[in-house]
Amino acid sequence: MSIVTHNHHSCELLSLKISRFLEEVHVEQILKACNAYKVRGFSVKDVFQVAFENAFSSKSFFQKQRESSTSIPFAKDTFYRFMDSSSINWRKFTLQLSSAVIQKIEPLTNERRRNVLIIDDSLFRRARAKR
Repeated sequence: MSIVTHNHHSCELLSLKISRFLEEVHVEQILKACNAYKVRGFSVKDVFQVAFENAFSSKSFFQKQRESSTSIPFAKDTFYRFMDSSSINWRKFTLQLSSAVIQKIEPLTNERRRNVLIIDDSLFRRARAKR
């Protein structure tokens, strides 16, 4: 029973850290600038946060929703419609998000060092993919 509690606690901690990161780099403003919006229902930030958390978990959206329906307040149609939206400029979003991250990291490095940002996701197993 303690394993389940620990796993739930680590998921909440991950969610809290991701939420703090998204607020710090102003993801909601970046999403708005990239034409990501919701006409009604849940906010774009909430849907994107679930998608972002999904990238760092070993479970698919469907598995997470089936496991605990209270942690994800919207239906799968909302999630998939958001991810498949052709009106969102994802390339512009990626560039603006990486620029915001670099602006946060740059003051932490020494001036004599080269500025490089490498994101390697090879350690994460993709259980949600067929191949």
